[in-house]
Amino acid sequence: MFEMVDNGNRLTFRIRKFRALEGERFVIKASTLLGKNLSEVPKGAKFNAVSFVRAICSVPYDDSKELLDMLLGCVYKVDGKIETVLDDTNVDSIISSPANLMKLRIEAVKENMAFFTEIWQLVIQELENMSQTVTK
Repeated sequence: MFEMVDNGNRLTFRIRKFRALEGERFVIKASTLLGKNLSEVPKGAKFNAVSFVRAICSVPYDDSKELLDMLLGCVYKVDGKIETVLDDTNVDSIISSPANLMKLRIEAVKENMAFFTEIWQLVIQELENMSQTVTK
């Protein structure tokens, strides 16, 4: 959990990790959207959450909205024992600053960052194994 000040209000949030299928879909959609193939990620590359969100935001909004919504769906506002998942129907009543909204999405990527790095490295390794098998 972490806190954020938005319009003078101290708010508490919790980020949940993607479920396996949800995470896989996110990575595939993001790769497709950004015009990248997972095999293009250099071996040993480190994942950078801010750069990743910046890349998503660099494509047309209608194309990136689904990914941005998936990230927002990982964010829960915590108020005592009540947790409310953020979505496009309630976010404006919770967050007033567009910068803070983007920070929440970045936090969602950071929480899932180990997963992204793990899947990239797994795919790269499998592609290398396949290319070695083909050349033998």
